[in-house]
Amino acid sequence: MAFPVLETERMVLREIVPADARALLAFRSEPDEQKHNDAPLVHIDESHALIERLAAEYRDVSLFVMLRRDRATPGPPASA
Repeated sequence: MAFPVLETERMVLREIVPADARALLAFRSEPDEQKHNDAPLVHIDESHALIERLAAEYRDVSLFVMLRRDRATPGPPASA
C-alpha cells in the first residue's frame, strides 16, 4: 500500500524516508524539544536507526511533518 500524502495550507504529512535523516537529527537533537521523547539524538546514524525503527514499528502510520512553504521540518528556529 502506498503512503498517503496529506496536505494542508501550511503542512505536508508524508512517509518518513532515509533522506529525512538530517532534518530529523536537527529536530530530535534539541533537548527542550525532546523532553517528552527519547533522549536527544547526537549523530546522523541515530537518525537513520530511528527512521528504520519507526518504519518497522509503525509501518502503517509513520508520517513525517514538514512546513509546506519551504519543505522544512517544524521545530526550534535555527541559531543565528
